Amino acid sequence: MPTEQKFTWLADASGHYARIEDKQELRDKWTPLGWAVVPEPAERGDHFVWLQHEVHGGKALFSAKVAPVWADLGWHPSDPPEVVDLTHDPVLVDQADEPQPDAAPKKSAKAAASTKES
Repeated sequence: MPTEQKFTWLADASGHYARIEDKQELRDKWTPLGWAVVPEPAERGDHFVWLQHEVHGGKALFSAKVAPVWADLGWHPSDPPEVVDLTHDPVLVDQADEPQPDAAPKKSAKAAASTKES
């Protein structure tokens, strides 16, 4: 009797592979972002795979040709990293400070000199 597959493999439009466990996450999160279910990739093919480190949790895109070597160092297939939408960043650090209501606009030296001459 066949057992249900524990992982689902995905690929994006660029051919990058990732592995997820939650089928609801596939439907709600990754499919709308262009990821599609694919068969398990060849172990040493000409593609890239998202890997996550088992200790520090970092994620990186590795060539499938070297992924088995990195597995010995704690890197294993994982889901893609979270998508960052810079257009809706709640904490933009490059915004100008709000102007102070009591601050009067400063006159340039040239404008101040022309006022004195009149």
